[in-house]
Amino acid sequence: AKFFIEAALTNPVGASLFALGEAAKGTPLSTAQFKARLAAPVVGWMLGAKDGVIAAGEAIKQRDIIDGKAEQFRLANKGLVGEYTGTVFGALQAGDMLFRIPAERAKAYVLAVDRAVKEGFNPATAEGQAQINRYTHEPQLGLTQKNAEKITADIHKAGAEAVFAARLGPRMEKVQHAISGSLAQFVVPAFRTPVNLLSWSLQHAPLLNFLSSKWRADWEAGGERAAHATARVMVGTGLAVLAYSLAEQGIITGSGVFDKEMKGTKRGAGHQPSSIKIGNEYYAID
Repeated sequence: AKFFIEAALTNPVGASLFALGEAAKGTPLSTAQFKARLAAPVVGWMLGAKDGVIAAGEAIKQRDIIDGKAEQFRLANKGLVGEYTGTVFGALQAGDMLFRIPAERAKAYVLAVDRAVKEGFNPATAEGQAQINRYTHEPQLGLTQKNAEKITADIHKAGAEAVFAARLGPRMEKVQHAISGSLAQFVVPAFRTPVNLLSWSLQHAPLLNFLSSKWRADWEAGGERAAHATARVMVGTGLAVLAYSLAEQGIITGSGVFDKEMKGTKRGAGHQPSSIKIGNEYYAID
Protein backbone atom coordinates (compact mmCIF):
# COMPACT_ATOMS: atom_id res chain seq x y z
CA ALA A 1 0.00 0.00 0.00
CA LYS A 2 2.83 2.39 0.86
CA PHE A 3 4.56 1.73 -2.45
CA PHE A 4 1.34 2.33 -4.39
CA ILE A 5 0.59 5.59 -2.57
CA GLU A 6 4.14 6.86 -3.00
CA ALA A 7 4.72 5.69 -6.59
CA ALA A 8 1.30 6.33 -8.12
CA LEU A 9 0.17 9.38 -6.14
CA THR A 10 2.65 11.23 -3.92
CA ASN A 11 5.68 10.99 -6.21
CA PRO A 12 3.98 12.41 -9.36
CA VAL A 13 2.32 15.21 -7.35
CA GLY A 14 5.59 16.06 -5.61
CA ALA A 15 7.54 16.02 -8.87
CA SER A 16 4.97 18.30 -10.51
CA LEU A 17 4.99 20.77 -7.62
CA PHE A 18 8.79 20.85 -7.63
CA ALA A 19 8.89 21.40 -11.40
CA LEU A 20 6.38 24.26 -11.13
CA GLY A 21 8.39 25.83 -8.31
CA GLU A 22 11.64 25.63 -10.28
CA ALA A 23 9.97 27.11 -13.36
CA ALA A 24 8.62 29.99 -11.28
CA LYS A 25 12.16 30.70 -10.03
CA GLY A 26 13.48 30.77 -13.57
CA THR A 27 15.43 27.51 -13.27
CA PRO A 28 13.10 25.02 -14.96
CA LEU A 29 13.83 21.30 -14.96
CA SER A 30 14.73 19.70 -18.25
CA THR A 31 12.25 17.25 -19.70
CA ALA A 32 14.63 14.42 -18.83
CA GLN A 33 14.87 15.53 -15.19
CA PHE A 34 11.09 15.74 -14.83
CA LYS A 35 10.55 12.35 -16.51
CA ALA A 36 13.22 10.81 -14.27
CA ARG A 37 11.33 11.89 -11.17
CA LEU A 38 8.04 10.56 -12.50
CA ALA A 39 9.56 7.22 -13.56
CA ALA A 40 11.92 6.79 -10.60
CA PRO A 41 9.86 4.14 -8.71
CA VAL A 42 9.47 1.99 -11.82
CA VAL A 43 13.12 2.41 -12.83
CA GLY A 44 14.15 1.57 -9.27
CA TRP A 45 12.28 -1.72 -9.42
CA MET A 46 13.70 -2.53 -12.85
CA LEU A 47 17.25 -1.90 -11.65
CA GLY A 48 16.99 -3.19 -8.11
CA ALA A 49 14.54 -6.10 -8.11
CA LYS A 50 17.18 -8.76 -8.82
CA ASP A 51 19.65 -7.35 -6.30
CA GLY A 52 16.83 -7.07 -3.77
CA VAL A 53 16.01 -10.77 -4.10
CA ILE A 54 19.70 -11.69 -3.76
CA ALA A 55 20.10 -9.48 -0.68
CA ALA A 56 16.92 -10.94 0.82
CA GLY A 57 18.37 -14.42 0.46
CA GLU A 58 21.60 -13.32 2.14
CA ALA A 59 19.64 -11.74 4.99
CA ILE A 60 17.81 -15.02 5.63
CA LYS A 61 21.06 -16.98 5.64
CA GLN A 62 22.95 -14.54 7.84
CA ARG A 63 19.96 -13.66 10.01
CA ASP A 64 21.43 -10.33 10.98
CA ILE A 65 19.83 -6.90 11.12
CA ILE A 66 21.12 -3.94 9.15
CA ASP A 67 19.48 -0.68 10.18
CA GLY A 68 16.16 -2.46 10.37
CA LYS A 69 13.34 -3.74 12.55
CA ALA A 70 15.13 -4.60 15.77
CA GLU A 71 18.12 -2.28 15.84
CA GLN A 72 19.76 -3.79 18.92
CA PHE A 73 19.45 -7.45 17.88
CA ARG A 74 22.42 -9.52 16.82
CA LEU A 75 22.64 -13.28 16.60
CA ALA A 76 24.49 -13.55 19.92
CA ASN A 77 22.12 -15.95 21.69
CA LYS A 78 22.93 -19.55 21.02
CA GLY A 79 20.59 -22.46 21.14
CA LEU A 80 16.87 -22.60 20.40
CA VAL A 81 16.10 -18.99 21.41
CA GLY A 82 18.88 -17.62 19.26
CA GLU A 83 17.85 -19.73 16.27
CA TYR A 84 14.22 -18.68 16.57
CA THR A 85 15.05 -15.00 17.02
CA GLY A 86 17.52 -15.10 14.15
CA THR A 87 15.00 -16.71 11.82
CA VAL A 88 12.22 -14.23 12.65
CA PHE A 89 14.29 -11.08 12.30
CA GLY A 90 16.20 -12.47 9.34
CA ALA A 91 12.86 -12.87 7.56
CA LEU A 92 11.91 -9.29 8.42
CA GLN A 93 15.25 -8.07 7.09
CA ALA A 94 14.73 -10.07 3.90
CA GLY A 95 11.37 -8.38 3.36
CA ASP A 96 13.04 -5.00 3.82
CA MET A 97 15.65 -5.72 1.16
CA LEU A 98 12.96 -6.28 -1.47
CA PHE A 99 11.88 -2.64 -1.07
CA ARG A 100 15.00 -0.93 0.23
CA ILE A 101 17.27 -1.68 -2.72
CA PRO A 102 14.79 -0.61 -5.46
CA ALA A 103 14.23 2.63 -3.52
CA GLU A 104 17.98 3.24 -3.40
CA ARG A 105 18.29 2.56 -7.12
CA ALA A 106 15.43 4.99 -7.82
CA LYS A 107 17.17 7.76 -5.86
CA ALA A 108 20.49 7.00 -7.54
CA TYR A 109 18.80 7.21 -10.96
CA VAL A 110 17.29 10.65 -10.27
CA LEU A 111 20.62 11.97 -8.99
CA ALA A 112 22.39 10.48 -12.02
CA VAL A 113 20.05 12.23 -14.46
CA ASP A 114 20.49 15.56 -12.63
CA ARG A 115 24.26 15.20 -12.71
CA ALA A 116 24.40 14.20 -16.37
CA VAL A 117 22.21 17.15 -17.38
CA LYS A 118 24.34 19.58 -15.36
CA GLU A 119 27.44 18.23 -17.06
CA GLY A 120 25.94 18.99 -20.47
CA PHE A 121 24.97 15.50 -21.56
CA ASN A 122 21.79 15.04 -23.58
CA PRO A 123 19.80 12.15 -22.02
CA ALA A 124 18.15 11.53 -25.40
CA THR A 125 21.47 10.43 -26.91
CA ALA A 126 23.29 7.12 -26.48
CA GLU A 127 26.19 8.97 -24.85
CA GLY A 128 23.87 10.64 -22.37
CA GLN A 129 22.14 7.37 -21.50
CA ALA A 130 25.50 5.68 -21.01
CA GLN A 131 26.58 8.41 -18.60
CA ILE A 132 23.32 8.19 -16.66
CA ASN A 133 23.68 4.43 -16.43
CA ARG A 134 27.27 4.82 -15.22
CA TYR A 135 26.33 7.33 -12.52
CA THR A 136 23.33 5.24 -11.43
CA HIS A 137 25.49 2.19 -10.76
CA GLU A 138 28.50 4.19 -9.51
CA PRO A 139 27.04 7.29 -7.82
CA GLN A 140 30.36 8.32 -6.25
CA LEU A 141 32.28 8.18 -9.55
CA GLY A 142 34.46 11.27 -10.03
CA LEU A 143 33.20 13.07 -6.92
CA THR A 144 35.20 14.58 -4.10
CA GLN A 145 35.13 12.66 -0.83
CA LYS A 146 32.70 15.15 0.71
CA ASN A 147 30.25 14.98 -2.21
CA ALA A 148 30.60 11.20 -2.42
CA GLU A 149 29.69 10.87 1.24
CA LYS A 150 26.70 13.17 0.78
CA ILE A 151 25.31 11.32 -2.22
CA THR A 152 25.82 7.98 -0.46
CA ALA A 153 23.94 9.28 2.57
CA ASP A 154 21.07 10.55 0.39
CA ILE A 155 20.73 7.18 -1.34
CA HIS A 156 20.90 5.26 1.93
CA LYS A 157 18.29 7.58 3.45
CA ALA A 158 15.90 6.93 0.55
CA GLY A 159 16.24 3.19 1.11
CA ALA A 160 15.72 3.47 4.86
CA GLU A 161 12.63 5.64 4.45
CA ALA A 162 11.13 3.10 2.03
CA VAL A 163 11.07 0.46 4.79
CA PHE A 164 10.31 2.75 7.76
CA ALA A 165 13.86 2.38 9.07
CA ALA A 166 15.01 6.00 8.81
CA ARG A 167 16.97 7.45 11.70
CA LEU A 168 14.72 8.92 14.37
CA GLY A 169 14.74 12.47 15.65
CA PRO A 170 16.78 13.43 18.75
CA ARG A 171 13.89 12.95 21.19
CA MET A 172 12.85 9.56 19.89
CA GLU A 173 16.47 8.41 19.79
CA LYS A 174 16.76 9.22 23.51
CA VAL A 175 13.71 7.05 24.17
CA GLN A 176 15.15 4.31 21.99
CA HIS A 177 18.47 4.38 23.89
CA ALA A 178 16.61 4.31 27.20
CA ILE A 179 14.73 1.17 26.14
CA SER A 180 17.82 -0.54 24.74
CA GLY A 181 19.15 -3.20 27.09
CA SER A 182 16.24 -2.90 29.51
CA LEU A 183 13.33 -5.24 30.16
CA ALA A 184 11.17 -2.93 28.04
CA GLN A 185 13.09 -4.09 24.98
CA PHE A 186 11.53 -7.55 25.33
CA VAL A 187 8.10 -5.90 25.15
CA VAL A 188 9.05 -3.48 22.36
CA PRO A 189 11.86 -5.17 20.39
CA ALA A 190 11.09 -3.04 17.33
CA PHE A 191 10.98 0.68 18.09
CA ARG A 192 12.21 2.54 15.05
CA THR A 193 9.77 1.04 12.55
CA PRO A 194 6.55 1.76 14.52
CA VAL A 195 7.68 5.36 15.15
CA ASN A 196 8.50 5.88 11.48
CA LEU A 197 5.19 4.32 10.47
CA LEU A 198 3.31 6.69 12.77
CA SER A 199 5.30 9.63 11.40
CA TRP A 200 4.53 8.57 7.81
CA SER A 201 0.81 8.43 8.66
CA LEU A 202 0.87 11.85 10.30
CA GLN A 203 2.67 13.37 7.30
CA HIS A 204 -0.32 12.43 5.12
CA ALA A 205 -2.95 13.65 7.58
CA PRO A 206 -4.25 17.23 7.13
CA LEU A 207 -3.42 19.44 10.14
CA LEU A 208 -1.86 16.48 11.97
CA ASN A 209 1.11 16.70 9.60
CA PHE A 210 2.56 19.49 11.74
CA LEU A 211 3.03 16.97 14.57
CA SER A 212 5.66 15.15 12.50
CA SER A 213 9.18 16.54 12.94
CA LYS A 214 10.11 14.89 9.64
CA TRP A 215 7.36 16.77 7.79
CA ARG A 216 8.32 20.07 9.42
CA ALA A 217 11.99 19.55 8.56
CA ASP A 218 11.16 18.80 4.92
CA TRP A 219 8.88 21.83 4.70
CA GLU A 220 11.49 24.15 6.20
CA ALA A 221 14.20 22.76 3.88
CA GLY A 222 12.33 24.07 0.83
CA GLY A 223 12.92 22.92 -2.72
CA GLU A 224 12.16 19.32 -3.63
CA ARG A 225 11.74 18.20 -0.04
CA ALA A 226 9.09 20.85 0.60
CA ALA A 227 7.31 19.93 -2.64
CA HIS A 228 7.04 16.30 -1.56
CA ALA A 229 5.95 17.31 1.94
CA THR A 230 3.11 19.31 0.39
CA ALA A 231 2.29 16.42 -1.93
CA ARG A 232 1.95 14.02 1.01
CA VAL A 233 -0.67 16.22 2.65
CA MET A 234 -2.51 16.76 -0.63
CA VAL A 235 -2.64 13.02 -1.33
CA GLY A 236 -3.68 12.25 2.25
CA THR A 237 -6.48 14.82 2.03
CA GLY A 238 -7.66 13.40 -1.29
CA LEU A 239 -7.71 9.83 0.04
CA ALA A 240 -9.57 10.92 3.17
CA VAL A 241 -12.23 12.71 1.10
CA LEU A 242 -12.54 9.70 -1.21
CA ALA A 243 -12.90 7.29 1.73
CA TYR A 244 -15.57 9.51 3.32
CA SER A 245 -17.49 9.70 0.05
CA LEU A 246 -17.37 5.93 -0.46
CA ALA A 247 -18.49 5.35 3.14
CA GLU A 248 -21.41 7.74 2.68
CA GLN A 249 -22.49 5.75 -0.37
CA GLY A 250 -22.17 2.47 1.51
CA ILE A 251 -19.48 1.19 -0.84
CA ILE A 252 -17.01 0.69 2.00
CA THR A 253 -17.72 0.14 5.68
CA GLY A 254 -15.66 0.56 8.80
CA SER A 255 -15.52 -1.58 11.91
CA GLY A 256 -19.02 -0.50 12.83
CA VAL A 257 -20.56 0.73 16.07
CA PHE A 258 -19.37 -0.57 19.42
CA ASP A 259 -22.79 -1.17 21.01
CA LYS A 260 -23.49 -4.93 20.65
CA GLU A 261 -27.26 -4.52 20.34
CA MET A 262 -26.98 -1.82 17.69
CA LYS A 263 -24.30 -3.80 15.88
CA GLY A 264 -26.64 -6.81 15.77
CA THR A 265 -29.44 -4.65 14.38
CA LYS A 266 -27.23 -3.26 11.64
CA ARG A 267 -26.02 -6.75 10.72
CA GLY A 268 -29.62 -7.87 10.47
CA ALA A 269 -30.23 -5.00 8.07
CA GLY A 270 -27.44 -6.28 5.82
CA HIS A 271 -24.55 -4.18 7.15
CA GLN A 272 -21.19 -5.96 7.05
CA PRO A 273 -18.31 -4.22 8.87
CA SER A 274 -14.83 -3.68 7.40
CA SER A 275 -15.96 -4.56 3.88
CA ILE A 276 -16.22 -3.25 0.35
CA LYS A 277 -19.37 -3.54 -1.72
CA ILE A 278 -19.02 -4.87 -5.26
CA GLY A 279 -22.32 -5.19 -7.04
CA ASN A 280 -24.78 -6.32 -4.40
CA GLU A 281 -22.27 -8.27 -2.32
CA TYR A 282 -20.00 -7.18 0.53
CA TYR A 283 -16.46 -8.56 0.71
CA ALA A 284 -14.35 -8.36 3.87
CA ILE A 285 -11.18 -6.29 3.57
CA ASP A 286 -9.71 -6.79 7.05
